[in-house]
Amino acid sequence: MVISVRKFIYKFIAAVSVVSVAFNCCGCSAFLEGLAVSKIESMVSEAFTEYFESKGTSDISRYCKKKTDLSGYTAEQTELFNKALSKTTFEIVETTVKENRESGTCTIQFKKAPDMSKWDLWIATADEYESALSSIKRKTVKISFKVSRNEDGDWQFDNLDKFYSVFMSSFKDLCFLNEDGSPINITDKYIESFYVDSAWYDEKMGNPLESLSVSSVGSLTCVFYFNSPMNLNVTAVLYKDGDEEDTMDITVEDSVVAHCCFLSDSDTFARGTYKIAICLGDSVIAESAELAVR
Repeated sequence: MVISVRKFIYKFIAAVSVVSVAFNCCGCSAFLEGLAVSKIESMVSEAFTEYFESKGTSDISRYCKKKTDLSGYTAEQTELFNKALSKTTFEIVETTVKENRESGTCTIQFKKAPDMSKWDLWIATADEYESALSSIKRKTVKISFKVSRNEDGDWQFDNLDKFYSVFMSSFKDLCFLNEDGSPINITDKYIESFYVDSAWYDEKMGNPLESLSVSSVGSLTCVFYFNSPMNLNVTAVLYKDGDEEDTMDITVEDSVVAHCCFLSDSDTFARGTYKIAICLGDSVIAESAELAVR
């Protein structure tokens, strides 16, 4: 009887110990998870508070493992986007961490963020753009960001690509004009505002070609059409089979066409596929269709 009682006591103590250990382990895990969440949210709050209070001028990339490439934006586009953030606020709505507490996700709700979906001003001066910001539409968007620890154990965003793609990408379409009305940067919207089409011309008859195939020609002529008289200094580039073959400078003076005519160094152009592109600086305004020379 005494032995049975002792066995019961030993089993009871063992069971209590197992429960105690399990409780301590679970409690410790929950505590560490909560600590990780707190540190993530502290980092996120610090990063975006600095960013919005500085109207986008603070270096938020120092909170990221991988910096977002913004080299495709001009200084004017970036500055206008930063000004558009003047009313934007944020709120952390949910943060989760994985079991190893080395990575997680933080979901943020951005309020009064610039909404370019109804924006209709794509070619203007910096002052005109800034005036238009007073009537820009605003929206609320939730974005989930992946976060993880760095080598020092500090939490960082993996990247902020989603933030820029949602709120800033449309600013890349803005063409800024200088005081003379000339574009500081060339955008698709700017090109669409005046460019119509192009056509290859017959060497002998001087008419547009009926097909994109010719033979034994000593010149290649392509005409680019605009919807209004333009004043442009462009460079025409002739390509053969994808490689640059020749270039020429063309001045367009109050004209609705840019006339490009390349002459062969020999009697006729060699067989191959040709096209012509016209460029303003480093920006391609338009490219012709490909012409086969037999």
